[in-house]
Formats: sequence, C-alpha cells, structure tokens
Amino acid sequence: MPRPQERPLKVNTKKLTRAQHKMECMGELTAFFSCMTRYRFQIDGTCDKEKDALAKCAAEAAKQTKQRNTTNYHLQRLSRALKR
Repeated sequence: MPRPQERPLKVNTKKLTRAQHKMECMGELTAFFSCMTRYRFQIDGTCDKEKDALAKCAAEAAKQTKQRNTTNYHLQRLSRALKR
C-alpha cells in the first residue's frame, strides 16, 4: 500500500522559545550590569569581581563543544530509513 505524500520531517529551531535554550552566563551578565548601574558606570575597579566572573563563565562556555547529533539530523536519518 503506497504511503501518501508526507511533509519532510524537520524542526524549525527558530521557533523554539528562549526558555528551551540554555542561557549561558545570564546570571553573571545581570550581576555585572547591576553593579555598573549601581556605581554609575565608573571604571575604577569597583565591579572587578563581577567582571572576572563574567569573563570566566564566557571562557568556559566557549570551551564547550556543540552537540553534533541534532534533532534534525536524527529526523533526516529516520526519514531516509522510512523511504526504503
């Protein structure tokens, strides 16, 4: 029995909400901006602790590798298997 024409299996990642994405270093960024606002953007070393924490978090986030097998990869692989 032939299968009806189906739409390709694909997830539109642009429609994912921000809550589903892991926001890297958001707490550190918020703390740094709060400190800068509290001290009226003075660059005299008052927010060095927050700046260092943000830099450390950003360096750690840059070291992490992206997950290679995404949802779309698996959907395409299953789609090819179903066509056989």
